[in-house]
This record gives sequence, structure tokens and C-alpha cells, in this order.
Amino acid sequence: MINTDKLLAYACGTIPNIPASIYHYTNEETVPLILTKKHISFRMTRIDDFDDVYEGKTIEIYYDLALEKLHKMNILTEEQLLLFSKVQLPEKHAFIHISSSYNGIKLETAVPYVVCFSKNANDPYMYKNYLKGTDRGCSLGFHLFTDKHVVVQGKPLLSLCNGARLFLTNVLYGEEIVDHLVDYIQGLLNCIDGVFINKELEEWILPFIEIELANLQYCSKLNKYRRENEVRMILLVSESESISPNPAYCFKTEEKDGRHFLYIPFHRSLLNSIHASDALKNDMDDLKSKLIENGYTNKFRGQSTPNEKGREPNLCP
Repeated sequence: MINTDKLLAYACGTIPNIPASIYHYTNEETVPLILTKKHISFRMTRIDDFDDVYEGKTIEIYYDLALEKLHKMNILTEEQLLLFSKVQLPEKHAFIHISSSYNGIKLETAVPYVVCFSKNANDPYMYKNYLKGTDRGCSLGFHLFTDKHVVVQGKPLLSLCNGARLFLTNVLYGEEIVDHLVDYIQGLLNCIDGVFINKELEEWILPFIEIELANLQYCSKLNKYRRENEVRMILLVSESESISPNPAYCFKTEEKDGRHFLYIPFHRSLLNSIHASDALKNDMDDLKSKLIENGYTNKFRGQSTPNEKGREPNLCP
């Protein structure tokens, strides 16, 4: 028998282990466009407009490997292996919608928008691979994960708009993806009391696996990219509702050269450091002037530290 309360709590309650600070790499010209006078403005790219043509193409391979591992561990029988093999990625990204008036789970389709960060603070490898056509750029450090919520001016960003969900998640690499799926499926199965019944598996367990695969689809990379230590902020915009932002905030959309972008404002206090690439650090007077003009105080020395209330972030060459 399925323990639905336990299942929903498990499937919806996982908080990723995001470090206190994460870093966004960008070129010199873009820095003042992100660190504006009013707020920090992240440009999020619609997931199907990413430059990487292999983005999201490997998750089904890792899922098959996870099922094989569960079968060898005697967690899944041969019959259950065939049943779980029927799971397919949804044509569109799905996320869970739970309502007190709805008995069970409901899948909403959504359009994902993504902005990328790294756990690496000031990494020559990241400058080399993320600065397009230049070696002059910055690593912008942000403190974005507080009390299990992404926050803006002390409020969870989820509360600032309807028809959207925003979350941070680690990117997994290679065998990490297989291990994650094995652990996740075992956790779902632990929510069943007694013998597994195929009908319960189909109605409850398989939909959550489908959602998890959709979530992992754009948070999974080949092992050769492990050096990036990537963290992604993903905004899922529901197709059944239009975004209705809080009047205090201004969401901006843009279409350029056939690609789709969405801009979300964050409070300036979430910035806690700026590091410059080697090519920029000895010649950054113009950038410093622009940032000072935008209201970021002239603190160019010393190591960066998390912001205190009322203080501006350090600018660290």
C-alpha cells in the first residue's frame, strides 16, 4: 500500500546542498548590465536555446544504467524492470502541482529558463571556457541560498509571481547521475508498505520518476565537464498560467536572433564579491568607474566576505 503523505514529503521535500556562495562568469561589458543601479539583473535563457546541442540528450542513457543497477541489486524484479523501462521523458518539462482539493499529483507543463553558476570562485579554467571571444571578464559571487529558499529582499522568490517556480540545483556529472537516480528510486519505493503492486507503481511511482528525469535532463552533464562545478538556477514558467509578477518587481522578456530570454531582478545585497580575470585585473579602471556609478562602493582590496546588512559588496581584483 502506498503511503501518499510520505511519498509527497519525500519527492517534494529534497533540498539540494548548495554552497553559501556561487559564482557567475561573464565578460567585462556584461558586468554593469547585471549589476545595475536598481538591482541585480540575471538574464535567463530558455533551455531549448542553449548553445550546447547535446544539452539534455544523455539522461535516458543514465536512467537505463540506473535501472540495470537496481535490477542487479535485486531491488527491481525482471517484471518491474520492464515496467520502469516504459518511463519516457515528457515532451515538455513537467513539474509537480499539489492542491488540497486534488487527490494525488498533477503534472503541469512548463517552459524552463536557466542561468548558470559555478562553485569555483576565481578559476582560470572557467574564464577560459565561459568568456566568449575575450579573456577580460569577472566572476561575480552571490549568496543566493538562505533558509532553504532563494530569497529576494527577505522573501522567497516563489511568492513574487504566479505560474512559475524558481529553484537552484547542482549539476551532476557521469556516474553521479546514475547514483542519484538509484537513491531516488529506492526512496520512492520505500514509501510503499508491503508488496509492490504494479498498479500503484504506475499511478504513483512512475510519474515522480518522469518528473525527476525532466528535472535532471538539464542538470546532467558528461564527466569531462566536472571541473565546472556547475550550479543552475532554473525558472519553470507554467504554460497553463501567465506570469503575474508582484507589482514591486519588473520581469522583462526578450527575443533576439530567434532565442528567448527572461530577466529577473534580485536585491543588490545578494552580491558578495567580484573577481577579475588576469587580463582584466590590472586594467579595470573603466569597469570600476561604471560600478561605482551604479552605486557599488569602492572596495577593491582584501578578500570578499558575505554581506552584512547595509553594506555593499567588496570588489576584488
